[in-house]
Amino acid sequence: MSGSMATAEASGSDGKGQEVETSVTYYRLEEVAKRNSLKELWLVIHGRVYDVTRFLNESGSVVQA
Repeated sequence: MSGSMATAEASGSDGKGQEVETSVTYYRLEEVAKRNSLKELWLVIHGRVYDVTRFLNESGSVVQA
């Protein structure tokens, strides 16, 4: 496989002290780069992908693209 990759992981606890099954999805950085707009924003931090779209309108500041 060529190209850089990043992962999005889902894990956690069910509230009863038991681990919930973890799933991993791999994204090419080219795919993450497509998610860079005023309507959708994904970030890669230390190789993990974060969808921060829901926070776009919470900052109170105006973003100019």
